[in-house]
Amino acid sequence: MANKKHARKLNKVGGGTYSVTLPIEAIRELKWKEKQNVELSLKGKTMVIVDWKKNSKTKGAVARKLHKVGGGTYTVTLPIEAIRELKWKVGQRVSIEMKGKSLVIADWKE
Repeated sequence: MANKKHARKLNKVGGGTYSVTLPIEAIRELKWKEKQNVELSLKGKTMVIVDWKKNSKTKGAVARKLHKVGGGTYTVTLPIEAIRELKWKVGQRVSIEMKGKSLVIADWKE
């Protein structure tokens, strides 16, 4: 999965909550599991997801859980503050790319 970009759309679930589905290949390669805590943070014009570590010192990072829906689809909710700062909208295409031990979400560039 390394360096392979996956296109996804931002979804709105509930009042002001946004989510995105994550590529199953990345989930398997990173050995992440259902209900596992992950950490989301902004880095420039991207959102970075890493395995959550106790006592993390990443400024502005928020913890989220991975949710498994259906047979093998994993989703994560995204912080509304980050969505607003990045000016992302519901239905917008984003790219998800694995870099090292993280997933990087960015605006989709054709």
